[in-house]
Amino acid sequence: MGLVKRLEEIHADVFGKTGLLKTEPVKINMKPGTQPYCVTTARRVPFPLQKKVKAELERMQAAGIIKEVKETTDWCAPMVPVVKPNGSVRICVDFKRLNEGVKRPHCMLPNLDDIAPKMVGSKFFTTLDASSGFFQIPLQEDSSLLTTFMTPFGRFAFQRVPMGISLGPECFQTKMKETLEGLEGCDAIMDDTIIFGRTKEEHDRRLDAVLKRIEERGLKLNREKCKFKETEVKYFGHIISEHGVRPDPEKVKAITDMQSPSSLTELRTVCGMFNYLSKFVPGLATDLKPITDLMKADTAWAWGDEQQKAFEAVKKKISSTSALEFYHQDRKTVVSADRSSYGIGATLMQWKGGQLVPIAYASRTLTDAERRYAQIEKECLASTWACEKFAKYLIGLDSFDLLTDHKPLVPLMTSKDLDRAPVRCQRLLLRLMRFNAKVQHVPGKKLVIADALSRSPLTVTKEDKDLSEVVSAYVDFVEESWPIAESRLDVLRAATVQDAELQQVIQ
Repeated sequence: MGLVKRLEEIHADVFGKTGLLKTEPVKINMKPGTQPYCVTTARRVPFPLQKKVKAELERMQAAGIIKEVKETTDWCAPMVPVVKPNGSVRICVDFKRLNEGVKRPHCMLPNLDDIAPKMVGSKFFTTLDASSGFFQIPLQEDSSLLTTFMTPFGRFAFQRVPMGISLGPECFQTKMKETLEGLEGCDAIMDDTIIFGRTKEEHDRRLDAVLKRIEERGLKLNREKCKFKETEVKYFGHIISEHGVRPDPEKVKAITDMQSPSSLTELRTVCGMFNYLSKFVPGLATDLKPITDLMKADTAWAWGDEQQKAFEAVKKKISSTSALEFYHQDRKTVVSADRSSYGIGATLMQWKGGQLVPIAYASRTLTDAERRYAQIEKECLASTWACEKFAKYLIGLDSFDLLTDHKPLVPLMTSKDLDRAPVRCQRLLLRLMRFNAKVQHVPGKKLVIADALSRSPLTVTKEDKDLSEVVSAYVDFVEESWPIAESRLDVLRAATVQDAELQQVIQ
Protein backbone atom coordinates (compact mmCIF):
# COMPACT_ATOMS: atom_id res chain seq x y z
CA MET A 1 0.00 0.00 0.00
CA GLY A 2 1.35 3.45 -0.89
CA LEU A 3 2.29 5.90 1.84
CA VAL A 4 -0.43 8.43 1.00
CA LYS A 5 -3.15 5.76 0.85
CA ARG A 6 -2.00 4.32 4.17
CA LEU A 7 -1.98 7.76 5.81
CA GLU A 8 -5.47 8.55 4.54
CA GLU A 9 -6.76 5.31 6.09
CA ILE A 10 -4.90 5.50 9.42
CA HIS A 11 -5.32 9.26 9.92
CA ALA A 12 -8.61 9.77 8.08
CA ASP A 13 -9.90 12.28 10.65
CA VAL A 14 -6.97 14.64 10.21
CA PHE A 15 -7.92 15.64 6.67
CA GLY A 16 -11.00 17.80 6.26
CA LYS A 17 -12.51 21.24 6.61
CA THR A 18 -12.04 23.62 9.53
CA GLY A 19 -11.29 21.90 12.83
CA LEU A 20 -11.02 23.22 16.38
CA LEU A 21 -7.65 23.03 18.11
CA LYS A 22 -7.78 21.71 21.67
CA THR A 23 -5.99 24.58 23.31
CA GLU A 24 -6.50 27.52 25.66
CA PRO A 25 -8.73 30.10 23.90
CA VAL A 26 -7.01 33.29 22.81
CA LYS A 27 -7.69 36.47 24.75
CA ILE A 28 -7.50 39.86 23.02
CA ASN A 29 -5.89 42.38 25.36
CA MET A 30 -6.41 46.07 24.64
CA LYS A 31 -4.06 48.96 25.34
CA PRO A 32 -5.20 51.26 28.18
CA GLY A 33 -7.13 54.29 26.98
CA THR A 34 -8.16 52.77 23.65
CA GLN A 35 -11.35 54.36 22.34
CA PRO A 36 -13.91 51.91 20.85
CA TYR A 37 -14.91 52.25 17.21
CA CYS A 38 -18.38 51.25 16.08
CA VAL A 39 -19.93 51.54 12.61
CA THR A 40 -23.70 51.92 12.53
CA THR A 41 -24.39 51.06 8.90
CA ALA A 42 -23.16 48.23 6.71
CA ARG A 43 -21.15 48.78 3.57
CA ARG A 44 -23.15 47.99 0.47
CA VAL A 45 -22.61 44.61 -1.16
CA PRO A 46 -23.02 44.43 -4.97
CA PHE A 47 -26.27 42.69 -5.95
CA PRO A 48 -24.53 39.79 -7.79
CA LEU A 49 -22.59 38.96 -4.59
CA GLN A 50 -25.36 39.20 -2.02
CA LYS A 51 -26.49 35.55 -2.24
CA LYS A 52 -22.89 34.33 -2.04
CA VAL A 53 -22.10 36.55 0.94
CA LYS A 54 -25.20 35.41 2.80
CA ALA A 55 -24.42 31.76 2.06
CA GLU A 56 -20.84 32.14 3.30
CA LEU A 57 -22.01 33.82 6.51
CA GLU A 58 -24.43 30.94 7.09
CA ARG A 59 -21.65 28.41 6.45
CA MET A 60 -19.30 30.13 8.90
CA GLN A 61 -22.05 30.30 11.50
CA ALA A 62 -22.85 26.59 11.11
CA ALA A 63 -19.14 25.76 11.45
CA GLY A 64 -18.90 27.68 14.72
CA ILE A 65 -16.51 30.27 13.29
CA ILE A 66 -18.89 33.19 13.86
CA LYS A 67 -22.06 33.82 15.85
CA GLU A 68 -24.89 36.30 15.40
CA VAL A 69 -24.84 39.28 17.75
CA LYS A 70 -28.09 40.82 19.03
CA GLU A 71 -26.90 42.91 21.99
CA THR A 72 -25.32 46.36 21.81
CA THR A 73 -21.53 46.31 21.45
CA ASP A 74 -18.87 49.00 21.89
CA TRP A 75 -16.91 47.71 18.92
CA CYS A 76 -18.22 47.04 15.42
CA ALA A 77 -16.15 46.90 12.23
CA PRO A 78 -17.24 46.92 8.58
CA MET A 79 -17.29 43.74 6.49
CA VAL A 80 -15.39 43.56 3.19
CA PRO A 81 -16.33 40.62 0.89
CA VAL A 82 -13.52 39.48 -1.40
CA VAL A 83 -14.13 37.41 -4.53
CA LYS A 84 -11.71 34.49 -4.92
CA PRO A 85 -10.34 33.42 -8.34
CA ASN A 86 -12.77 30.47 -8.37
CA GLY A 87 -15.75 32.82 -7.95
CA SER A 88 -16.48 32.03 -4.30
CA VAL A 89 -16.49 34.73 -1.63
CA ARG A 90 -14.21 35.24 1.35
CA ILE A 91 -15.58 37.24 4.27
CA CYS A 92 -12.99 39.79 5.39
CA VAL A 93 -13.37 42.40 8.11
CA ASP A 94 -11.65 45.78 8.31
CA PHE A 95 -10.00 45.55 11.75
CA LYS A 96 -7.75 48.57 11.23
CA ARG A 97 -9.24 50.56 14.13
CA LEU A 98 -9.32 47.54 16.44
CA ASN A 99 -5.71 46.66 15.61
CA GLU A 100 -4.57 50.11 16.70
CA GLY A 101 -5.62 49.23 20.25
CA VAL A 102 -4.66 45.53 20.38
CA LYS A 103 -1.70 44.58 22.58
CA ARG A 104 0.24 42.07 20.51
CA PRO A 105 1.87 39.15 22.33
CA HIS A 106 5.64 38.85 22.30
CA CYS A 107 6.49 35.95 20.00
CA MET A 108 9.34 35.83 17.48
CA LEU A 109 8.06 34.44 14.20
CA PRO A 110 10.68 32.06 12.75
CA ASN A 111 11.95 32.18 9.21
CA LEU A 112 13.66 29.62 7.02
CA ASP A 113 17.09 30.68 8.29
CA ASP A 114 16.04 29.46 11.74
CA ILE A 115 14.77 26.10 10.47
CA ALA A 116 17.20 25.22 7.64
CA PRO A 117 20.15 24.18 9.87
CA LYS A 118 17.97 21.48 11.46
CA MET A 119 17.43 19.85 8.05
CA VAL A 120 21.11 19.18 7.31
CA GLY A 121 21.45 15.68 5.82
CA SER A 122 17.72 15.22 5.21
CA LYS A 123 16.66 13.64 1.91
CA PHE A 124 12.89 13.21 2.30
CA PHE A 125 10.36 15.93 3.06
CA THR A 126 6.64 16.35 3.72
CA THR A 127 4.74 19.62 3.95
CA LEU A 128 1.36 19.95 5.66
CA ASP A 129 -1.12 22.81 5.31
CA ALA A 130 -3.68 23.64 7.98
CA SER A 131 -7.19 24.28 6.63
CA SER A 132 -8.13 27.94 7.25
CA GLY A 133 -5.52 28.04 10.00
CA PHE A 134 -6.68 31.00 12.12
CA PHE A 135 -10.26 29.72 12.15
CA GLN A 136 -9.10 26.61 14.04
CA ILE A 137 -7.94 28.63 17.07
CA PRO A 138 -10.70 29.32 19.66
CA LEU A 139 -11.32 32.86 20.89
CA GLN A 140 -12.28 33.71 24.47
CA GLU A 141 -15.94 34.59 24.99
CA ASP A 142 -15.18 38.03 26.44
CA SER A 143 -12.91 38.81 23.47
CA SER A 144 -15.44 37.68 20.88
CA LEU A 145 -17.55 40.86 20.99
CA LEU A 146 -14.46 42.96 20.20
CA THR A 147 -14.55 41.35 16.74
CA THR A 148 -18.19 42.24 16.02
CA PHE A 149 -18.72 43.26 12.40
CA MET A 150 -21.62 44.75 10.45
CA THR A 151 -23.19 43.17 7.36
CA PRO A 152 -26.40 43.85 5.39
CA PHE A 153 -27.70 40.64 6.99
CA GLY A 154 -27.05 41.58 10.60
CA ARG A 155 -24.14 41.76 13.03
CA PHE A 156 -21.81 38.86 13.75
CA ALA A 157 -18.77 38.21 15.95
CA PHE A 158 -15.94 35.69 15.63
CA GLN A 159 -15.65 32.71 17.93
CA ARG A 160 -12.29 31.82 16.39
CA VAL A 161 -9.24 34.02 15.76
CA PRO A 162 -10.23 36.10 12.71
CA MET A 163 -8.16 36.83 9.64
CA GLY A 164 -6.81 40.36 9.66
CA ILE A 165 -6.38 40.82 13.40
CA SER A 166 -2.85 41.90 14.29
CA LEU A 167 -2.18 39.26 16.96
CA GLY A 168 -3.17 36.38 14.65
CA PRO A 169 0.30 35.39 13.37
CA GLU A 170 1.89 35.34 16.83
CA CYS A 171 -1.02 33.38 18.32
CA PHE A 172 -1.05 30.79 15.56
CA GLN A 173 2.73 30.35 15.69
CA THR A 174 2.57 29.85 19.47
CA LYS A 175 -0.21 27.27 19.15
CA MET A 176 1.65 25.35 16.45
CA LYS A 177 4.80 25.34 18.55
CA GLU A 178 2.79 23.92 21.47
CA THR A 179 1.21 21.30 19.20
CA LEU A 180 4.55 20.02 17.87
CA GLU A 181 6.41 20.29 21.18
CA GLY A 182 8.69 17.30 21.78
CA LEU A 183 8.45 15.83 18.26
CA GLU A 184 11.63 15.28 16.24
CA GLY A 185 12.28 16.25 12.63
CA CYS A 186 9.49 18.78 12.20
CA ASP A 187 8.92 22.50 12.38
CA ALA A 188 6.25 25.02 11.47
CA ILE A 189 6.08 28.53 10.12
CA MET A 190 2.52 29.67 10.68
CA ASP A 191 0.11 27.13 9.13
CA ASP A 192 2.78 25.36 7.07
CA THR A 193 4.47 22.38 8.75
CA ILE A 194 7.50 20.58 7.36
CA ILE A 195 8.68 17.07 8.30
CA PHE A 196 12.13 15.86 7.25
CA GLY A 197 14.29 12.75 7.56
CA ARG A 198 17.61 11.33 6.43
CA THR A 199 16.08 8.00 5.43
CA LYS A 200 12.64 6.87 4.28
CA GLU A 201 12.12 5.02 7.55
CA GLU A 202 13.09 8.00 9.69
CA HIS A 203 10.88 10.31 7.64
CA ASP A 204 7.86 7.96 7.81
CA ARG A 205 8.24 7.49 11.56
CA ARG A 206 8.37 11.24 12.15
CA LEU A 207 5.42 11.88 9.82
CA ASP A 208 3.27 9.31 11.64
CA ALA A 209 4.10 10.95 14.97
CA VAL A 210 3.20 14.42 13.68
CA LEU A 211 -0.11 13.31 12.15
CA LYS A 212 -1.03 11.45 15.33
CA ARG A 213 -0.34 14.57 17.42
CA ILE A 214 -2.28 16.82 15.04
CA GLU A 215 -5.22 14.41 15.07
CA GLU A 216 -5.21 14.30 18.89
CA ARG A 217 -5.27 18.11 19.07
CA GLY A 218 -8.20 18.45 16.68
CA LEU A 219 -6.37 20.29 13.91
CA LYS A 220 -7.54 19.68 10.33
CA LEU A 221 -5.29 19.61 7.27
CA ASN A 222 -6.00 20.60 3.68
CA ARG A 223 -5.25 17.35 1.85
CA GLU A 224 -4.94 19.04 -1.56
CA LYS A 225 -2.13 21.31 -0.36
CA CYS A 226 -0.14 18.62 1.48
CA LYS A 227 2.92 17.05 -0.18
CA PHE A 228 4.15 13.68 1.11
CA LYS A 229 7.62 12.13 1.10
CA GLU A 230 9.15 14.26 -1.63
CA THR A 231 12.85 14.68 -2.35
CA GLU A 232 12.17 18.35 -3.14
CA VAL A 233 9.38 20.54 -1.74
CA LYS A 234 8.23 24.12 -1.87
CA TYR A 235 8.24 25.66 1.59
CA PHE A 236 7.85 29.26 2.67
CA GLY A 237 8.70 30.61 -0.77
CA HIS A 238 11.75 28.38 -1.22
CA ILE A 239 12.69 25.01 -2.66
CA ILE A 240 14.06 22.57 -0.06
CA SER A 241 16.09 19.49 -1.02
CA GLU A 242 19.06 17.50 0.27
CA HIS A 243 21.29 19.97 -1.61
CA GLY A 244 20.11 22.99 0.36
CA VAL A 245 17.82 25.96 -0.22
CA ARG A 246 17.11 27.92 -3.37
CA PRO A 247 14.41 30.40 -4.39
CA ASP A 248 11.11 29.09 -5.72
CA PRO A 249 11.40 29.12 -9.55
CA GLU A 250 7.85 30.44 -9.75
CA LYS A 251 8.84 33.44 -7.67
CA VAL A 252 12.00 33.94 -9.72
CA LYS A 253 9.94 33.70 -12.90
CA ALA A 254 7.60 36.35 -11.57
CA ILE A 255 10.62 38.62 -11.27
CA THR A 256 12.33 37.77 -14.54
CA ASP A 257 9.05 38.34 -16.41
CA MET A 258 8.30 41.54 -14.53
CA GLN A 259 7.63 44.70 -16.50
CA SER A 260 9.70 47.76 -15.67
CA PRO A 261 8.13 50.03 -13.02
CA SER A 262 6.31 53.16 -14.11
CA SER A 263 6.13 54.92 -10.72
CA LEU A 264 7.98 55.20 -7.42
CA THR A 265 5.39 52.95 -5.76
CA GLU A 266 5.97 50.21 -8.34
CA LEU A 267 9.73 50.68 -7.99
CA ARG A 268 9.54 50.05 -4.24
CA THR A 269 7.68 46.80 -4.95
CA VAL A 270 10.32 45.74 -7.47
CA CYS A 271 13.16 46.48 -5.07
CA GLY A 272 11.30 44.55 -2.37
CA MET A 273 11.36 41.44 -4.55
CA PHE A 274 15.03 41.98 -5.38
CA ASN A 275 15.67 42.15 -1.65
CA TYR A 276 13.87 38.81 -1.18
CA LEU A 277 16.40 37.17 -3.52
CA SER A 278 19.47 39.03 -2.25
CA LYS A 279 21.00 36.10 -0.37
CA PHE A 280 20.67 33.84 -3.42
CA VAL A 281 22.48 36.21 -5.78
CA PRO A 282 26.29 36.39 -5.57
CA GLY A 283 26.35 40.01 -6.77
CA LEU A 284 23.61 42.00 -8.46
CA ALA A 285 24.60 43.84 -11.65
CA THR A 286 26.91 46.79 -11.14
CA ASP A 287 24.46 49.08 -12.91
CA LEU A 288 21.77 48.53 -10.24
CA LYS A 289 22.64 51.89 -8.73
CA PRO A 290 20.67 53.95 -11.31
CA ILE A 291 17.52 52.14 -10.11
CA THR A 292 18.05 52.59 -6.37
CA ASP A 293 19.04 56.23 -6.85
CA LEU A 294 15.46 56.95 -7.96
CA MET A 295 14.27 56.07 -4.44
CA LYS A 296 16.26 58.87 -2.83
CA ALA A 297 14.40 61.78 -1.31
CA ASP A 298 13.99 64.83 -3.56
CA THR A 299 14.84 62.79 -6.67
CA ALA A 300 12.53 63.30 -9.64
CA TRP A 301 11.10 60.20 -11.32
CA ALA A 302 12.98 59.62 -14.57
CA TRP A 303 13.07 56.04 -15.87
CA GLY A 304 15.29 56.02 -18.93
CA ASP A 305 17.61 53.78 -20.93
CA GLU A 306 20.14 53.60 -18.11
CA GLN A 307 17.54 52.34 -15.62
CA GLN A 308 16.04 49.89 -18.12
CA LYS A 309 19.48 48.45 -18.87
CA ALA A 310 20.12 47.95 -15.16
CA PHE A 311 16.68 46.42 -14.68
CA GLU A 312 17.19 43.83 -17.42
CA ALA A 313 20.70 42.99 -16.18
CA VAL A 314 19.43 42.32 -12.67
CA LYS A 315 16.62 40.07 -13.93
CA LYS A 316 19.11 38.09 -16.00
CA LYS A 317 21.35 37.72 -12.97
CA ILE A 318 18.48 36.43 -10.86
CA SER A 319 17.41 33.86 -13.44
CA SER A 320 20.77 32.10 -13.13
CA THR A 321 20.91 31.85 -9.31
CA SER A 322 22.21 28.64 -7.75
CA ALA A 323 21.38 26.80 -4.55
CA LEU A 324 22.81 27.68 -1.16
CA GLU A 325 24.10 25.12 1.30
CA PHE A 326 22.57 24.55 4.71
CA TYR A 327 24.42 26.17 7.60
CA HIS A 328 26.15 23.58 9.80
CA GLN A 329 27.36 24.78 13.19
CA ASP A 330 30.16 22.17 13.35
CA ARG A 331 31.85 23.32 10.14
CA LYS A 332 34.56 25.96 9.94
CA THR A 333 32.88 29.28 9.12
CA VAL A 334 34.25 32.08 6.96
CA VAL A 335 32.96 35.63 6.41
CA SER A 336 34.30 37.78 3.58
CA ALA A 337 33.61 41.48 3.26
CA ASP A 338 34.48 44.19 0.77
CA ARG A 339 33.46 47.69 -0.18
CA SER A 340 33.19 49.79 -3.31
CA SER A 341 32.78 53.54 -3.60
CA TYR A 342 29.02 53.25 -3.04
CA GLY A 343 28.30 49.85 -1.46
CA ILE A 344 29.42 47.08 0.87
CA GLY A 345 29.06 43.34 0.28
CA ALA A 346 29.42 40.23 2.42
CA THR A 347 29.41 36.46 2.01
CA LEU A 348 28.91 33.77 4.65
CA MET A 349 30.64 30.50 3.72
CA GLN A 350 31.66 27.20 5.29
CA TRP A 351 34.25 24.56 4.49
CA LYS A 352 32.77 21.37 3.04
CA GLY A 353 34.78 18.63 1.37
CA GLY A 354 37.88 20.80 1.03
CA GLN A 355 36.12 23.76 -0.57
CA LEU A 356 34.20 26.83 0.55
CA VAL A 357 30.46 26.67 -0.12
CA PRO A 358 28.09 29.67 0.11
CA ILE A 359 25.54 29.90 2.93
CA ALA A 360 24.22 33.45 2.44
CA TYR A 361 24.94 36.72 0.67
CA ALA A 362 24.25 40.30 1.73
CA SER A 363 24.86 43.81 0.47
CA ARG A 364 23.71 47.35 1.00
CA THR A 365 24.43 50.84 -0.29
CA LEU A 366 26.56 53.28 1.64
CA THR A 367 24.81 56.34 3.01
CA ASP A 368 25.90 59.75 1.76
CA ALA A 369 27.89 60.24 4.98
CA GLU A 370 29.54 56.81 4.72
CA ARG A 371 30.65 57.50 1.15
CA ARG A 372 32.83 60.31 2.53
CA TYR A 373 34.65 57.91 4.86
CA ALA A 374 38.36 57.26 4.36
CA GLN A 375 39.24 53.99 2.62
CA ILE A 376 40.24 52.16 5.79
CA GLU A 377 37.06 53.35 7.52
CA LYS A 378 34.93 51.94 4.70
CA GLU A 379 36.77 48.62 4.88
CA CYS A 380 36.30 48.51 8.66
CA LEU A 381 32.61 49.32 8.22
CA ALA A 382 32.21 46.52 5.65
CA SER A 383 33.77 43.91 7.96
CA THR A 384 31.75 45.06 10.96
CA TRP A 385 28.46 45.16 9.05
CA ALA A 386 29.12 41.69 7.59
CA CYS A 387 29.51 40.18 11.07
CA GLU A 388 26.38 41.94 12.32
CA LYS A 389 24.36 40.86 9.28
CA PHE A 390 25.26 37.21 9.89
CA ALA A 391 25.20 37.50 13.70
CA LYS A 392 22.72 34.63 14.16
CA TYR A 393 25.30 32.28 12.63
CA LEU A 394 28.41 33.74 14.30
CA ILE A 395 27.66 34.67 17.90
CA GLY A 396 28.68 31.79 20.16
CA LEU A 397 31.27 30.29 17.78
CA ASP A 398 34.72 29.69 19.28
CA SER A 399 36.15 31.42 16.22
CA PHE A 400 35.57 32.15 12.54
CA ASP A 401 37.70 33.65 9.77
CA LEU A 402 36.96 37.23 8.72
CA LEU A 403 38.53 37.90 5.33
CA THR A 404 39.49 41.31 3.93
CA ASP A 405 41.54 42.38 0.91
CA HIS A 406 42.68 45.60 2.65
CA LYS A 407 45.98 44.69 4.34
CA PRO A 408 46.23 47.75 6.66
CA LEU A 409 42.92 46.69 8.22
CA VAL A 410 44.42 43.53 9.78
CA PRO A 411 46.72 45.19 12.36
CA LEU A 412 44.04 47.79 13.07
CA MET A 413 41.40 45.15 13.86
CA THR A 414 43.75 42.91 15.85
CA SER A 415 45.25 45.70 17.99
CA LYS A 416 44.18 45.94 21.62
CA ASP A 417 44.83 49.69 21.77
CA LEU A 418 41.67 51.30 20.41
CA ASP A 419 43.06 54.80 21.00
CA ARG A 420 45.43 54.39 18.07
CA ALA A 421 42.55 53.72 15.67
CA PRO A 422 40.70 56.50 13.81
CA VAL A 423 37.71 57.75 15.80
CA ARG A 424 35.12 56.22 13.44
CA CYS A 425 36.95 52.90 13.50
CA GLN A 426 36.96 52.89 17.30
CA ARG A 427 33.18 52.57 17.44
CA LEU A 428 33.19 49.97 14.67
CA LEU A 429 35.81 47.90 16.51
CA LEU A 430 33.76 48.10 19.70
CA ARG A 431 30.83 46.63 17.76
CA LEU A 432 33.05 43.69 16.80
CA MET A 433 33.91 42.83 20.40
CA ARG A 434 31.03 40.35 20.73
CA PHE A 435 32.40 38.26 17.82
CA ASN A 436 35.35 35.84 17.99
CA ALA A 437 36.71 36.79 14.59
CA LYS A 438 40.16 35.91 13.26
CA VAL A 439 40.95 38.68 10.77
CA GLN A 440 42.92 37.54 7.72
CA HIS A 441 44.14 39.31 4.60
CA VAL A 442 43.49 37.71 1.20
CA PRO A 443 44.22 39.16 -2.27
CA GLY A 444 41.30 41.01 -3.83
CA LYS A 445 41.10 38.54 -6.73
CA LYS A 446 40.13 35.83 -4.23
CA LEU A 447 37.36 37.94 -2.73
CA VAL A 448 35.27 38.04 -5.90
CA ILE A 449 31.81 37.46 -4.39
CA ALA A 450 31.99 40.12 -1.68
CA ASP A 451 33.60 42.50 -4.16
CA ALA A 452 30.80 41.95 -6.68
CA LEU A 453 28.16 42.43 -4.00
CA SER A 454 29.73 45.69 -2.86
CA ARG A 455 29.51 46.97 -6.42
CA SER A 456 25.85 46.03 -6.72
CA PRO A 457 24.40 46.84 -3.30
CA LEU A 458 20.81 46.67 -2.15
CA THR A 459 19.20 49.73 -0.63
CA VAL A 460 19.30 50.05 3.15
CA THR A 461 16.33 48.10 4.53
CA LYS A 462 14.27 48.53 7.69
CA GLU A 463 16.09 45.47 9.04
CA ASP A 464 19.41 47.25 8.55
CA LYS A 465 18.10 50.35 10.34
CA ASP A 466 16.74 48.27 13.22
CA LEU A 467 20.07 46.44 13.43
CA SER A 468 21.90 49.76 13.52
CA GLU A 469 19.79 50.96 16.46
CA VAL A 470 20.43 47.75 18.41
CA VAL A 471 24.16 47.91 17.71
CA SER A 472 24.38 51.59 18.68
CA ALA A 473 22.78 50.79 22.03
CA TYR A 474 25.30 47.97 22.49
CA VAL A 475 28.22 50.26 21.64
CA ASP A 476 26.99 52.95 24.03
CA PHE A 477 26.88 50.33 26.78
CA VAL A 478 30.42 49.14 25.99
CA GLU A 479 31.80 52.67 25.78
CA GLU A 480 30.40 53.51 29.21
CA SER A 481 32.14 50.51 30.80
CA TRP A 482 35.31 50.40 28.66
CA PRO A 483 38.51 51.10 30.72
CA ILE A 484 40.49 54.11 29.54
CA ALA A 485 43.83 53.39 27.85
CA GLU A 486 47.02 54.35 29.72
CA SER A 487 48.22 56.54 26.83
CA ARG A 488 44.98 58.55 26.87
CA LEU A 489 45.17 58.76 30.67
CA ASP A 490 48.66 60.31 30.45
CA VAL A 491 47.33 62.97 28.06
CA LEU A 492 44.45 63.78 30.43
CA ARG A 493 46.82 64.00 33.42
CA ALA A 494 49.09 66.45 31.61
CA ALA A 495 46.14 68.58 30.47
CA THR A 496 44.70 68.57 33.99
CA VAL A 497 47.98 69.89 35.44
CA GLN A 498 47.91 72.78 32.94
CA ASP A 499 44.22 73.63 33.57
CA ALA A 500 44.02 76.36 36.22
CA GLU A 501 40.32 75.82 37.01
CA LEU A 502 40.70 72.07 37.49
CA GLN A 503 43.74 72.60 39.73
CA GLN A 504 41.64 74.93 41.85
CA VAL A 505 38.91 72.27 42.12
CA ILE A 506 41.45 69.59 43.08
CA GLN A 507 42.91 71.81 45.81
